[in-house]
Amino acid sequence: MRAAPIVRRVAARAVDALLKSFVVAGASAPMWLAALQHVRRRIDDAAASGQSTTVWLIDRTTGALWGAVVAVALVTGFLYEALPTARWGRTPGKWLFGLAVVDVEAMTSPGFGRATRRYLTRFLLNVLIIGFLLSSLWPVAGYPRRQAWHDKAARTWVVRKSAPPLDWKPLRTRLRRLTSPVQRWYESRARRPERIRTAEAPARAEEPQGSRTFDLVGLSDRPETAAAVGSIEAVLERVFQTLGPPPEGLSHDREPVVHGGGGNAQ
Repeated sequence: MRAAPIVRRVAARAVDALLKSFVVAGASAPMWLAALQHVRRRIDDAAASGQSTTVWLIDRTTGALWGAVVAVALVTGFLYEALPTARWGRTPGKWLFGLAVVDVEAMTSPGFGRATRRYLTRFLLNVLIIGFLLSSLWPVAGYPRRQAWHDKAARTWVVRKSAPPLDWKPLRTRLRRLTSPVQRWYESRARRPERIRTAEAPARAEEPQGSRTFDLVGLSDRPETAAAVGSIEAVLERVFQTLGPPPEGLSHDREPVVHGGGGNAQ
């Protein structure tokens, strides 16, 4: 096995750090938001008092809250990094860039004990910024295995190992099952106007001509149109009252009445 290239290790570490940061930020949001609000409240109280007051950014309240944030980060990192490293020898970032952590002696997955020791050592070095920088720069000159401090403490080795081929068929099937309800809903919404037009077409075909109504006021937006339409409707109402009701059977006849009795004769 060959030692992992530095560029790949940095890229894999960046991917893992980004994923973990999202999880830690979401899980510990109530705690660090409460700490910031507490500090802001102390600053506002000091400004309102009008006296020179020292406001500590870390006191009993904020110290407990930030300690809880660190605990959440520790547990999240253990679940994200230590357990996959113990079982498969790689995290999602290392899998993406074809890297793996192996035992120096057996050249297999490090196991739970070594993976936990490796993670805790690296976590403590990350808390100490100087230790983090030294541990990150140590593999550059640490030939031939390029072991960092946490690798030396756990007797592990990061090697270059090709990732197994990914079968996309099960993943594509699962994605299709997840998105099928949304696709069916979208298609039903897209076809709804067409179905409405199709259902209204026979009803309009059977609708008699005399039952259609027209909006005369909507023909023009001029203010005098409403007055003109009102006068026309009044005249038509008097005319129809004078003519009287239509003859029987006229509403059932489809042929137009040319002449006859009843209101038409009058």
